[in-house]
Amino acid sequence: MKAYIYIFLSVLFVVGCSNPVTPGQEMPNAKFNSIYVSTPTQVWPLTPALSQDVTDYRVGLPLGTTSVVFLGQITDSSATIDLTSLTATAPDGSNLTYTQDSATGAITFTNLQDGENTVRVNLIQDGTPRTYSLVFDVSLTLSASVINPDTSVYEGATTTFMVQLTYSNGIRYTPENDVTVNYTVTPTGGATAYSSGAEGEDWSNPGTTITLLPRDSFGFVAISIQDDVIDDQNEGLTFTLTSVTENGATIPLHPTQRSTSVEILDVVTYSITAGSMNATEGGAPFTVSLQKSRDFSPDVAFSYQIQPVTSYNSADVVGVDESDYSVQESNGDGVSPLVFSMDEAGTMTLSILPTDDSLTESLEYGQVDFAFAGDIPDGVRIEAPVEPLIFSITDND
Repeated sequence: MKAYIYIFLSVLFVVGCSNPVTPGQEMPNAKFNSIYVSTPTQVWPLTPALSQDVTDYRVGLPLGTTSVVFLGQITDSSATIDLTSLTATAPDGSNLTYTQDSATGAITFTNLQDGENTVRVNLIQDGTPRTYSLVFDVSLTLSASVINPDTSVYEGATTTFMVQLTYSNGIRYTPENDVTVNYTVTPTGGATAYSSGAEGEDWSNPGTTITLLPRDSFGFVAISIQDDVIDDQNEGLTFTLTSVTENGATIPLHPTQRSTSVEILDVVTYSITAGSMNATEGGAPFTVSLQKSRDFSPDVAFSYQIQPVTSYNSADVVGVDESDYSVQESNGDGVSPLVFSMDEAGTMTLSILPTDDSLTESLEYGQVDFAFAGDIPDGVRIEAPVEPLIFSITDND
């Protein structure tokens, strides 16, 4: 980075310099290497950051700011600052007042006005003067807003809202006192708001107030969404800021970010049921039904396996083999897994047809094992039974 960028800013910062300068003097062999701007409650960065190609710097400050303090550090360099050229002008054309602390080197500018207050100074390098400027843009507004990265959340999950205090340039405000945040949580769609924890409500008690402690720029409200085990249409809730105050003073609410909504997605239920699990060779099949409560994306698959059972009710029994039955699926090829497509609801069936093999046999036993093919995604509930289903085939010879 070129030295002259640092040198210009050192006119405002002489911390570490053995001989603090005053207006009307030149300061040789000085180089700036760090900077920040402070008000009684905030530290402000330069925009843009220091660059060898930039000659104009800007500091955004809140409306009503009347003074600002500059601090920094100085190291050696080869250049000269002409402090006699320093000018500091308010928006109405009047001069700003600036003083330097002889002990710390900090420079305080006062009499700032709303709008652009401009400081200009000449840097002389290789005998050539260059003009640099620093603008105190006293125009920032403070507001409270709420954000939530969730646009939707499934029943049984938790959604978190973040309340934040920021200026219009995105810098967070750090309060000196407790900040009281009041809000409401209201239902959208067919949702039922919390009132007393009664059955059927769609979320837990969200409260109505949080307190941000001094120096806290943000706070969180977490709301647990109830899993009501009811197949219903998607619902939602809206979080709205109603008032924010610090030590009795009102902090304005952001015009477009004072509320945000989250959709509550109903959980898709898959139930596995079976009728009589006893069949006779050559007779009617026994059927296992898989029912899906509503559409779901992406495709969802259940794997199944049929295998012999050789011990049942603490007794040794004869297990089936693949020659004793065949398999049919309501919309498949009879080969595991059963797949529900994303646009398919209702019921799928797995039928096991006993084979009439004309052999004299004992009562034979088997079992059907079901499993979710892959990880169970969010928003899916599997209802019992998920343990193996035992069936038997009676010989007809």
